[in-house]
Amino acid sequence: MMVGRPIETLFAERKAKTSGREVLRVDGLGLEGVFSDVSFSLHAGEIVGMAGLVGAGRSEIAHACFGLTPPTSGKVTLDGRPVSPQSPKQMLSLGLAYLPEDRDGVGLIMSSSIVDNVTLPILDRLARLGVVDESAELQVATEAVKTYDVRTTGVDQLVSDLSGGNRQKVAFAKWLSTKPKVMILDEPTHGIDVGSKAQVHRMIARLAEDGLAVLVISSDLPEVLAISDRILVVSEGEIVAELDAACADQTAVMMAATRNAGEPVDVR
Repeated sequence: MMVGRPIETLFAERKAKTSGREVLRVDGLGLEGVFSDVSFSLHAGEIVGMAGLVGAGRSEIAHACFGLTPPTSGKVTLDGRPVSPQSPKQMLSLGLAYLPEDRDGVGLIMSSSIVDNVTLPILDRLARLGVVDESAELQVATEAVKTYDVRTTGVDQLVSDLSGGNRQKVAFAKWLSTKPKVMILDEPTHGIDVGSKAQVHRMIARLAEDGLAVLVISSDLPEVLAISDRILVVSEGEIVAELDAACADQTAVMMAATRNAGEPVDVR
């Protein structure tokens, strides 16, 4: 009744995809006292879900990959190049973007406009001799608003005046303006209405269709099952299972998430 059509039609329908080249490989990644021996890979055109209980270490793994909290052990290979994550600026420049769970507190500058938020990560590209080209800024933001269907009175509108769903679209646009090869999305539909949630699902599917490697961290199991090609299950700071999303169900994911961390299991 809220969105004017059956809710079943709103969820993205993922078809079997042929994985492209390996874009991100994580081997034995660890952060002392938080998580250990985390290994996984992402391929171009693939959506990988990461599930687990609250406090399992999912966000912390993403933070380490993005350089927010540099890992203390392990290796990261991005598009065939070994890297040592040390800062978000470094990882963005290499093609890895991260949309944080705390959209309003960390992901966006609430007191700034849409145009200022969307172009913030790429100001160096829009500047000439140290002066930002305002017309280029407006063009980037205007195209983003149209592409991601942001419901707004204009690109000068403050982000704080937008609904939760439209704020999330601006957050997507902000990080996608960097033209990443890998996108990590942490709880991408948390706190938004069901109609916006469906739009975000379609956006994620479109990112994969465009060749991005996408990692989706979510506590919403139906969401993880609906949009993922593979599902990584985290428990007590370790990846304990890798599931084929086409064969998995909520029971399989929860059984893996609640088992004691130990040798990974492969449920297909």
